[in-house]
Amino acid sequence: MRTTTILTTALLLVTLWAIPSSAAADRPVVLVVNSYHAGYPWVMSHNEALRRNLSDIADLVFHDMDTKRLNPAHHLDRAALALDKYREVQPDLVILADDNALAFLGPDITRAGTPVVYLGINANPRIYACENDLLTGVLERPLLKRSIIFIHDILGPSMNKCMVLFDNGTTARVTMDTIFKGNNRIMVGTVQTDIVLATTMEQWKQHVLTAGELGYGAIILGLYQTLTDNEGKHVPDDVVARWTGANSPVPVFAFWDFAVGRDKAVGGLVLAGRPQGEEAAGLARRILDGEDPKQIQPVTAEHGRFLFSRSGLERWHIDLPPSLTQPGEVLEFVE
Repeated sequence: MRTTTILTTALLLVTLWAIPSSAAADRPVVLVVNSYHAGYPWVMSHNEALRRNLSDIADLVFHDMDTKRLNPAHHLDRAALALDKYREVQPDLVILADDNALAFLGPDITRAGTPVVYLGINANPRIYACENDLLTGVLERPLLKRSIIFIHDILGPSMNKCMVLFDNGTTARVTMDTIFKGNNRIMVGTVQTDIVLATTMEQWKQHVLTAGELGYGAIILGLYQTLTDNEGKHVPDDVVARWTGANSPVPVFAFWDFAVGRDKAVGGLVLAGRPQGEEAAGLARRILDGEDPKQIQPVTAEHGRFLFSRSGLERWHIDLPPSLTQPGEVLEFVE
């Protein structure tokens, strides 16, 4: 009798050990596909928010397309690999981060019947031809016009003309289409605002070094992660940010938090990846709890926050105006 009991217990333990933990707990699987790479600060920030807000109810699998650093000629191949990962994982829900992932993968995944939550999307999601009944997510809207108004308040009359400097990536093209309406110049209040795109680091340097003599009172950094050198090799984003901060003849501001810091941008009204991840996780939880995606409206994650580099303010002898330091206004500083 005792021998039988021992054998039964042993068999039960072996059976339980053989069952995957996710199956034992009947946990859903969420596949997160990033347009970019794991070391990109934006991706690191929203990935961490997704882990923190979803890991208690789902198993997360991450896959990176790396389309910031790779030549666009390779993007279709990267999309095919991501779809292979989707078929391998067979997730209950997919989170697609940024426009490239939604454009390349959204139509196939939603047609297959899997709900999709997107984040970091700059264009209108409808242009990507996804099945809208299975699609919702978080929009990203660079705070260009509001930023320029605040920067004008900070610098005063010396800034009646500013340069918005981008690489030639997806976000830059969407910004030109949606905010600049296909033009390279708009007026924001009394400030002439020019959008300038660069494909190579040499072009970028030329735009920065000539900003002062062309009459610009400030440069506002867009994105710069797709720049290449003269040999076509990707230039690390931190190299671009630090070179720009060190060599610009005029103060440099930013739209995203990762561009602000010592030897980089002075600051600005910035967006961050963390709120995007938090909002996307909240939408994903609702779907995993049984809510119909078509009943969930897309959201915009945040209205931005003021973030400044103390050393940058000191270098450019900038005093923040009372409009930014009034009670109730949250100011954050690095360093």
